Amino acid sequence: VPFACANGTTSPKNRSWKDIVEHWLVGDPNRGLKTPLKDWPKEWYQGVNRQFASKYHQRSTIALEFINEYDSNETRFLAAYPEAELGHTQLLKAINEARTARGERISRRK
Repeated sequence: VPFACANGTTSPKNRSWKDIVEHWLVGDPNRGLKTPLKDWPKEWYQGVNRQFASKYHQRSTIALEFINEYDSNETRFLAAYPEAELGHTQLLKAINEARTARGERISRRK
């Protein structure tokens, strides 16, 4: 699941969630992502390719929260998740907390 640009640079942290949504919906051929993540067959991130499963799931969580819970409304999404300005890792943590509060996610005990 590519995140660096072809020249090795990365997007600013406050834009990373937008890149994730774009990768989910349309892909990013410039970064080698010719097939949108939403269209990936399971064998691309499971089985022998399971090293991609965690990143795939993290990105799907962020993209689907934006699309399904906030109807792709950036203003509402950012109001609910100001953590997006800090990068996708902090955003994912906040989304998981919200999903837990809504009863949509059950954490495994460590």
